[in-house]
Amino acid sequence: MNKGKTIFSQIMSLIPERDFKTCVDR
Repeated sequence: MNKGKTIFSQIMSLIPERDFKTCVDR
């Protein structure tokens, strides 16, 4: 479970927050 959270954190750092919000809005 900890490993998955780390990967998620890395992805969040890679993509901009604005881009992430657009994905969540979908």
